[in-house]
Amino acid sequence: MKILVIRNGRVGDTVMATSAITALLNIYPEAKITIIVSPEGSRLLKGFHERVEAIWVWSRYGLGIKSKRDKKEIIKKD
Repeated sequence: MKILVIRNGRVGDTVMATSAITALLNIYPEAKITIIVSPEGSRLLKGFHERVEAIWVWSRYGLGIKSKRDKKEIIKKD
């Protein structure tokens, strides 16, 4: 099972999402979890849990995922 968590807000929003991410990790122990967060959120979640497979950065200011090609790469990743 693959789970995508999207929390694109400031650090406080990401902190509030950590309990939900922890619950997902507990409920679905075999799941591969990928998280899309803001640049601030990626710094907060770095090393959060060994079962978080990837942390992708999305910024509404043009950093991170920039093009349709980048978005297609995210969609096709397993």
